[in-house]
Amino acid sequence: FASFAFGHHIFSPDMYSALVLVVLITTMIGPVLLKPRLARF
Repeated sequence: FASFAFGHHIFSPDMYSALVLVVLITTMIGPVLLKPRLARF
């Protein structure tokens, strides 16, 4: 998908790197935010 997007100029490299950064941050912070909520139930 990434190579298709780059080939057709749908994503700019900056947009793609920002998207990857957001995914990495959510995967790191997500479990930390979910644990207290799951502990309550």
